[in-house]
Amino acid sequence: MHKYPVLFFAVLIAVLTVIPRRAAALEINGSLSESLNMKFQDDQRFIKETTSLRLRLRDKIEPAAFFTDFNLHYDPLYNSVPAGEIREAYIKLSLGSFDFQVGRQITIWGKADEFNPTDFINPEDYREFILTGKADRKIGIFYPKIDYYFGNGNFRVQGIFIPTFTPSRIPMDTTSPWIPYQIKEILTNPGITLNTPLMPGYKLKNSEYAFRFEGIMSAFDFSVSYFDGFFDLPVMFRSINPQDMTITINPEYRRFRAGGFDFDTNFGGLGLRGELAYVYKRYYATTDTIDTDGIVEKPDISFVMGADYTLFENLYLNLQWAGKYIFDYEKGIEEDEMENRLVLSCYDTFFDEELKLGLTGMIYRLKDMDYMIKPYIEYSAADGVSIETGAYLFGGKEQSMFGEFSGNNSVFLKISYYF
Repeated sequence: MHKYPVLFFAVLIAVLTVIPRRAAALEINGSLSESLNMKFQDDQRFIKETTSLRLRLRDKIEPAAFFTDFNLHYDPLYNSVPAGEIREAYIKLSLGSFDFQVGRQITIWGKADEFNPTDFINPEDYREFILTGKADRKIGIFYPKIDYYFGNGNFRVQGIFIPTFTPSRIPMDTTSPWIPYQIKEILTNPGITLNTPLMPGYKLKNSEYAFRFEGIMSAFDFSVSYFDGFFDLPVMFRSINPQDMTITINPEYRRFRAGGFDFDTNFGGLGLRGELAYVYKRYYATTDTIDTDGIVEKPDISFVMGADYTLFENLYLNLQWAGKYIFDYEKGIEEDEMENRLVLSCYDTFFDEELKLGLTGMIYRLKDMDYMIKPYIEYSAADGVSIETGAYLFGGKEQSMFGEFSGNNSVFLKISYYF
């Protein structure tokens, strides 16, 4: 929050000014949550103990509207003081067929769940891995966005201009239970030097932009998109000193272009959705000793196909197949030419939907059979009060996406009050 003092105080002043004058029109909602996670293997250590306050304010004076989403959270296991963040704070102006929105905001593209190949706009916070849902992992950034509606509102053209680049957040503390083994190896190996990431300068040529055309035709919802910007995770270029064989890692954020398509439809209660994105140039690590910087450039295509169905009125089933194919594949690339993933979600509700029993899970790579499974129970104890408990179970090869966190198998408890 200290990085945006002017924006914060501007929002605060606006809120304090608006509340007395427009108390009847101002919408205020949010939540207060307490979360606790404990490993049940080995040392039974607590790996999360978070108090979170979420506050959303919305006001509307035709043809304009104001919205802000503020999050204050405290986890004494990793931070000695509470941390606050303005997730969103923007003004929206509606003029006929046009909507103009400017400020700190979050835009999520794509129809799939968790894996969205076309979702390039906002970076994410990976410091708690997947214990946080995708929408909550999103980091709000400043940009103007314009939408034009036509065809009785069935079609929309959207344009986004992002003036300055913001990267995703990854765990860099070696004591974090969620730090990837590759990063931990770099930070703890005395023979490896990690330089400061090379960021895009604050210049117009480094701005990002995106366009999306979406529409609804009968029961078919679709969109076509284009993005020109930077990967929100750095490319880890390497150099090797031939004299002492020490390694220097030079992280750099590189630009790319991508085109995407997604759809969503329904046949007799069976929901079908698909999504794909073609990236013109992605960067892959290689073990080829001839390659001087350890990185090769290849185009690839990522896709998701999913279906969902509700049985016996309350039993919801959702299954997705996700994958990625690397074109012009070369031996030595550390990722497979073709990757396949599975994502599952199912739940049932009881007692007038006061009790929910559910299971979510995914296999990140079918080849490695590394998995994450989350069984859970959610109970609506009273109006606005929710209690959720369950477990996070990880498994697979030791150096696979989920297998490396098998020591973090844990039980969790989350109590939330919504207002």
